[in-house]
Amino acid sequence: MTTARPDTVTDHLRDPAAAVRRGRSAAALGYVGVILTTNVAATTGATLDLALLTIPVGAVCAGAVLEIQDHVHEAFGPRGVAAAIGCGTGLPWLLGSPAATTASALAFLLSETIDAYIYARLMRRRSQALAMMGSNAAGLVVDSVVFVPLAFGTWAPLTGQVVSKAFATAIAVGVQAVARATRQRLVAR
Repeated sequence: MTTARPDTVTDHLRDPAAAVRRGRSAAALGYVGVILTTNVAATTGATLDLALLTIPVGAVCAGAVLEIQDHVHEAFGPRGVAAAIGCGTGLPWLLGSPAATTASALAFLLSETIDAYIYARLMRRRSQALAMMGSNAAGLVVDSVVFVPLAFGTWAPLTGQVVSKAFATAIAVGVQAVARATRQRLVAR
């Protein structure tokens, strides 16, 4: 006699508590993983040269950090976000030069705090897409304006930083919209 293989696509419908636990774990691990990836990319100084823009690879990753923080907010609430921001602020000290580490930690602390505040305010209107876009837009500008002059001693890479973070955020918000629509279709079945 064979046992039925669980349908992993719809298992969360039968066990919502397990789905919540998996979602929380994924949000926390994703957040820490992308922060570490961002710092590794930033310390290597890898860039993409597109037309007139020099885009640091770390900046693309930083845009993803802003988006994932919104999920940490949903999974753990304001206190959980504060703890995650504290943890994320300390992570750059594991890698990099003192100037880049200080710039990264300060930019991270300020941008993530502003992102979390704006996200919470905009979510009161019950529009997750608006909350994600608004909070991420503010966070990516603050992150870039603080990080660029401290890390590089010049404003030259600022445009590339902002554009790359905005691009990463737009992709993440788009993926979330597709995932949300897919979930709604599955629940409607």
